[in-house]
Amino acid sequence: MLIAVLTTGCQQATTASIKDGVLDLSRTDLSDTGVNLRGEWRLYPDRFLRASEINAQQPAYLHVTVPGAWTAVREGETPPAATGIGTYHLRIINAGAGGHTLAIKMGGVGSAYRAYINDTPVLQNGQPSKIADQARADGRDRIVLFNIPDGDTEFDFIVHVSNHNDLAGGFWGLPLLGNREYVERTAVFRLALDFVLFGALLIMSLYHLVLYFLRRREHSLFWFALMCLSLGTRALISGERFLYIYDWSVIHRLEYFSFYFSVSAVAIYFHLLYPREYYKWISYAFAAAGFLFCFTLVFMPAVQYTRFLVIFQLITGLFILYAIAGMILATVRRREQVFVFLSGTLTVSFCVTNDVLYNNGIYLTGTNNLSPLGWILFVFSQSTLLGTRLTHAFRAVENLTENLRSQATSFRRFVPDQFLNVLSREQVTEIELGDSRNMQMSVLFADIRSFTTLSETMSTAENIRFLNSYLKRMEPCITGHGGFIDKFIGDAIMALFQEQNSDSHQKNNQTDYARRSVQSAIDMLTELEVYNNNRVNSGYLPISIGIGIHAGEVMLGTIGSHNRLDTTVIGDAVNIAARLESLCKKYRTRILISKETYDAMVRSTGESQIDSAFDIREIDRLQVSGKNKPVTVMEVFNNDNEALKRQKAATRSAFQSARALFTSRRFTEALHAFQTLSKQAPDDYIYRMYIERCERFLANQPPSADAESMVPA
Repeated sequence: MLIAVLTTGCQQATTASIKDGVLDLSRTDLSDTGVNLRGEWRLYPDRFLRASEINAQQPAYLHVTVPGAWTAVREGETPPAATGIGTYHLRIINAGAGGHTLAIKMGGVGSAYRAYINDTPVLQNGQPSKIADQARADGRDRIVLFNIPDGDTEFDFIVHVSNHNDLAGGFWGLPLLGNREYVERTAVFRLALDFVLFGALLIMSLYHLVLYFLRRREHSLFWFALMCLSLGTRALISGERFLYIYDWSVIHRLEYFSFYFSVSAVAIYFHLLYPREYYKWISYAFAAAGFLFCFTLVFMPAVQYTRFLVIFQLITGLFILYAIAGMILATVRRREQVFVFLSGTLTVSFCVTNDVLYNNGIYLTGTNNLSPLGWILFVFSQSTLLGTRLTHAFRAVENLTENLRSQATSFRRFVPDQFLNVLSREQVTEIELGDSRNMQMSVLFADIRSFTTLSETMSTAENIRFLNSYLKRMEPCITGHGGFIDKFIGDAIMALFQEQNSDSHQKNNQTDYARRSVQSAIDMLTELEVYNNNRVNSGYLPISIGIGIHAGEVMLGTIGSHNRLDTTVIGDAVNIAARLESLCKKYRTRILISKETYDAMVRSTGESQIDSAFDIREIDRLQVSGKNKPVTVMEVFNNDNEALKRQKAATRSAFQSARALFTSRRFTEALHAFQTLSKQAPDDYIYRMYIERCERFLANQPPSADAESMVPA
């Protein structure tokens, strides 16, 4: 229906030959058709002349092409200035018998004019004047109505044009001569086409804006909507110039803005549609150029900002070549929906080219009204393309949702229930990127000693079986005391112990998370002894582990991206616990805790109960990287053999006295004290370590501050 309306809604006007300002209508019947006044008119620059003056004086004139700027004169003639005044003259002969009303549809004339039939004024648009301050521009497309007296077959059509605002004076639109009914019907028909195009583009714009607000990740929807809105607005300005019923200065700027902005929006839209074919920096450079030219409309008067139009037209030409190259690449690479994209683009290109050629006297289809149809089909094709992409996206979301339902149970094994509780989430699917919470916890790190050497003696499958057999024995020791494993890192275990809720089913109180973490470490070593006995009986070597524990504030949360999500624990407590675990090898100990962990145990249970239940001693203070204050390191030796436990317990008090001498930089006295302790407990490596430190400090310059805190962790 739309094609039928566009092609048959109004009979096409003919184009007669205008040469040297004369139009011969001897072969044209104006009773039921019209004539496009395209051709070579006469122009009398820098003066306003009546028909009688022209016929009497026979002044010199220029040959100027209509439609076009009055600077487009015949080759060899000197063009007039872009701004100023001039008189257009067209003599029409053999117009048929007079006595009936004719009409001339003027099109856009820049930028004010007064029309005459012979010497009779018939229409004024704006205020033409030789003086710029007295002139007033008006961009409306008006219709000149006039009667030819009976018996007259020829007349002069005179137009006084002044331009003090636009790029150049002249006829920007193609004038149309015909009987009144035909011209008015043509004007209404073309205006209706403009509104059909505007309405279709406006609906598309609003529709895709709604889609964008529903799915903000699809930025192509946003720029496509703005492109439709800009093109639709331009249809009401540059077509039948309907919006020029309002202030010329505002609408003229809007006309230029719609051109600049449309190119920018198309450049960004093409890049978002096919980012690998339309490179970001090139597309955004074209877009930035359009936005920059838009700013000239704000700060400059019309006579200045119109001078930049030619520059931007050259930029637009380069963009068209770039767009064609991108289409070819997308077609060769068979990108998604590329043929829909290509068909829409080719359709609008053909329709616009057809109308441009028709208006220049070259006929492809016999009609010059295909541009609105082309733009509508282009927008429809792009909307189909975007809609197909959205359909695929929604279908993918549905499939992913179904997969999530089936995988949720299995996935819960990767995210501990306790972690969900900490984040106030009941289901794994409720976890979102960025969920986080700060709280007091005890962090436990455990690692197998010399695992790399051990793993080199086993195959990949044997390594996996070994780790699984080891880890499944360690997990109950942690969960049995209210802890949970945050993650397995190869052979390492990172476990967390939190303050329990009042409705917890655990038998432990709510604040003894530090005590429970230490008891868990002791149980892990006890279970390790059983595991090692089984390994030895099966012909395998026993293994040893080191455990580090620190209590403090940590932040639990989710990190990653929309494609890959993971839970994590961040804070000094994590770093210090990991460092303590690695120091077990240095001190040749099995469990190391920080003073903060010990203090948390005392606060929850009481010092006497802690000292009676746990064998703990302070062994060192170290400066940990990233910490301003030294970390006090304490050893839990519940799992040592009975002989070594008795030695450590018996020398615990004397050990602290010797450390006090060491800390106060009395290295000679400290050396004697540690030598005595080493004789009493020959199996205790810590004493030998301090003897080496004292001897080193006595032989070399001792540290300038606290001796212990100067020993790096």
